[in-house]
This record gives sequence, structure tokens and C-alpha cells, in this order.
Amino acid sequence: MSYAIVLIVIAALLAASGIVALVVGTRSRTTSPAAVPQVSQALTDANQQAAAVIAEARTSALHSHEAAMEEVAERLASVESREALIAEGWEVPPTEANFVWLRLGDHTAGFAAACQAAGIALRAFAPEGVRISIGDAEDNDALLAVARAFPHRNS
Repeated sequence: MSYAIVLIVIAALLAASGIVALVVGTRSRTTSPAAVPQVSQALTDANQQAAAVIAEARTSALHSHEAAMEEVAERLASVESREALIAEGWEVPPTEANFVWLRLGDHTAGFAAACQAAGIALRAFAPEGVRISIGDAEDNDALLAVARAFPHRNS
């Protein structure tokens, strides 16, 4: 939520809480001094409401930022996985997502079974290859262990 929207919300809260009417009423010659505490209470209530709106906006922005950072981390993990697989002799096409593709041909089913036994999330497209999703460092390490142990390379 942008600060402009927050200001609009604060203005709406002020209008809804009757502060404007109370302030205008206290400037009238017919208003009694008893209206001053009402203005004070209305300002306090509006301040608390505005603080809640701002806190919610900040929380929403923080969650959006965290989600974006998680996406970047997943992409970096897939790049690291790709580079590590290449270093192990695998042929891995470039990726901009959170997965890597290994063209395995006739060895697709065997590699998929080894990955599944290790708890690695993947989609096998026999007899073409596998699409392996990379989530975190543990997933990356598990994939590399299976790839190192697998007797066939795709290069």
C-alpha cells in the first residue's frame, strides 16, 4: 500500500470519526467548552486507527518483499545446482526458473527413481528427461548426491 493511499485512508478515518465536525463546532460561538475533550478523544481514536492502517501497510509491504526475496533465492539455488551439475560432467541448459532440466533419454526412469528415493521433487518425461525443482540447500545437496552416484551422464 503506498503512502498516498495511507493518507487517503487517514483522511477518511478523520472524517468518519467526526473530528472535522467537532473541530468546526468548537470554533463556533455557540459551542460549549465541554466539546474540547470530545475533540481530544476523537483525535486519539483517529491516531490509533491511522497507526493500525500504517502498520498493516508496512506488514503487507514486508510480506511482498519477503516473497520476492524467496523467489530470488530459489532462482539462485537453481543456478548453483546447474553449475554444480555441469562441474560433475552433466549437460544442463540455462534456466531462469527454480528448476533444472536434465536430458537423460533411456536413463530417465532410472534417474527419476533414484531421485524419488532421495525425496527430490521432479517430473519425469520419459524418454526425454527430468525437470527437477530446486527449493533449498538441502534439496540442492540431495540432487547433487544422486547425480554423483548415478552411473550415466547425459553429455
